[in-house]
Amino acid sequence: MSKDTNAKIQALSDKFDRLLLLMPIEEPEDRFIVTRPPTTDLTVYPELVNALPSIEEDFFRIPLTEDERKDAIYSCPRSSSMNYQPPPLNDSASAAVKKADATLHGIQAALAQATRPIDYYVHRRIQDTPEVTPDDPHIVFANTMRVLLADIAATVTQGRLDNL
Repeated sequence: MSKDTNAKIQALSDKFDRLLLLMPIEEPEDRFIVTRPPTTDLTVYPELVNALPSIEEDFFRIPLTEDERKDAIYSCPRSSSMNYQPPPLNDSASAAVKKADATLHGIQAALAQATRPIDYYVHRRIQDTPEVTPDDPHIVFANTMRVLLADIAATVTQGRLDNL
C-alpha cells in the first residue's frame, strides 16, 4: 500500500477510536443478567419443502424403516480409519442400568454409522472435483455435520460413563 493509503487508513482508525471513547458504556443493572444475541429463524418456504420434504415432519417421530436405514447406511462403504463400535457395555451393572446402557449403546452405534454417507459424499466430491479445498461450502457443511454427530456420540459416551 502507498503511504497516502496507509495515512488515510490510520486517520480513519483514529477517528473510529475517538468515536468509541465518546460512546457511553452501559453497565447492566443486574450483574446476573446476561444479554444474548437475538435468535433467527428460517421461515420454511415451498422450494425448501420441495428440496427437504422431511423439514415439515415431526423430527422426533419420523423413524426410518429398517430397510430405509440399511439402504442409507450400507449403500456407503465404511471408512478405514473410523471405529464404528462404541465403548462396550458394562456387564457388572444392574439389569435396569444394563437396559438403559444398551439403548445408549445403540444410539452411539447409529450415530457412528450415520457418518458413512457423509464420508462417502466427501470422497465422491474429491473424486469429482480434485481441486476441492477444505473451505469449499460442501466440505464445510459435511465436516460440520460429522463433527455434530461426533459431539452427540461423545455426549452419550460421557453420560454412559457418568451413570455407571
